[in-house]
Amino acid sequence: MAKKPKFPSKPCPKCGKPIHARSQSHQACGWVMNGKAASGAKPGKKVGRPKGQPAVGSPVTVADIEAVKALVDRLGAGKLEQLARVLG
Repeated sequence: MAKKPKFPSKPCPKCGKPIHARSQSHQACGWVMNGKAASGAKPGKKVGRPKGQPAVGSPVTVADIEAVKALVDRLGAGKLEQLARVLG
């Protein structure tokens, strides 16, 4: 039976032997992780949206709310919900 390593391990993608979980290379078989595969960002660059940017494309205006209310009055809440599921 194989001895359990004393560090958090994952299998090497190339040979399958246990390597350290944070290791990005394995000298025994020559495997090296591609820098882009670890994360989509450049080293030292923060991931996420820039500060001051809204999470959604644009804020909801009063005119948007009035338009939705008019559609609910004309179509009904159930039909509008179905339409939103189809379009969303």
